[in-house]
Amino acid sequence: MNIAFVLPYWAERFGGPVTMAKNIGGTLAAMGHNVSCWATGDEGMGLEADDSGINLQVFKTHWPRNWFRSPELARKLKEEISSFDLIEVHGIWEHTVFTAAQIARRADIPYVIRPTGVFTHPWRYRTLKKQLYLALIGNRVLKDAACLHVASQKEAEGCLKAGFDMPITIIPNGINPKVFEELPSPREAEERWPILKDRRIILFLSRISQEKGLDLCIPAMRDLLDTGGLRDALLVIAGPDHKGYLAKIKDLLACYELEQFVFFPGMVHGREKLALYRRADTFVLPSYSENYGIVVAEALASATPVVTTTGTPWKELTDIDAGRWVAPERGHLAKALCELLEMPREVRDAMGQRGRKLVFEKYTWENAARKLHLVYQHIIEGKDIPMNPGLT
Repeated sequence: MNIAFVLPYWAERFGGPVTMAKNIGGTLAAMGHNVSCWATGDEGMGLEADDSGINLQVFKTHWPRNWFRSPELARKLKEEISSFDLIEVHGIWEHTVFTAAQIARRADIPYVIRPTGVFTHPWRYRTLKKQLYLALIGNRVLKDAACLHVASQKEAEGCLKAGFDMPITIIPNGINPKVFEELPSPREAEERWPILKDRRIILFLSRISQEKGLDLCIPAMRDLLDTGGLRDALLVIAGPDHKGYLAKIKDLLACYELEQFVFFPGMVHGREKLALYRRADTFVLPSYSENYGIVVAEALASATPVVTTTGTPWKELTDIDAGRWVAPERGHLAKALCELLEMPREVRDAMGQRGRKLVFEKYTWENAARKLHLVYQHIIEGKDIPMNPGLT
């Protein structure tokens, strides 16, 4: 099968879409399919070399740059569109989405849209500007798609509430088990960052942006120190700044007099990231809205219990007792974090092992790729598209 993924950009600092495309695309390539990824990118965007087995094509971005417009990508895709059995387009608002959908439609090539969490919460798409865009361009792009590819039941429900009653397939993202089979010692993180020694570590590892809920987590940290008495707690905030939001977070830290209780290691990758996951006593993702939350899966694969919110699709944390799934509110976060930090080490370790087992059994890139391949086959063969594709 010849498959093309079209993305607005190719730089992992932009978050999940690139990670998903690299991993599912690479797995499909390993299964014997021809997979290419088409995206925009410029020097300074942090382009990463790719060794996943996919054919990566990156084109220069032109004005308006925040629309990720690339006439070169459009011309090249138009030339090669007939060589593909199917294309999957990531995003909603970007020029790459409009262009790829239009080219595929005119060539009678089926396309799948991956909305990347846009419809998980109304505030993501109900601004006047976005409603106008949907009316003029987006609605047709979406409704002409063979199906929507979403990462969770929560995201599927959001698409339906937004008025898109078309075929939807739910395929959660995953992890590569090989990466997490042999984990580094927590001591490696302490050697890299001595500030972690003799502290109870709460790890946040994600893009530093408004929707991630750090404005809830920071006052919850204040409560943790004041009422919980956990003066040895340290909140580690790792990840890239998004649109200058880091400055607002630092102002908030000063307001709550928390500077000495928070540490910013910056972007972390590879073994350093794994060591941080292992050193953390608990991982926190206090997001207002997530279509999946790949960092939750990574933390669980590292045997670290997780505290996250009902804005994410991770109810299973409470079902198997691998963490806490609470309302995105200051008090609930503080209570959940306090509970985990005060647990005996052996109880917390047992929670971590249950989470690790869940992810290794259910949430891997291989499972996701096989499910997606099944959906692609159904589309090409004109069969009904399963909402929850199974594996045989």
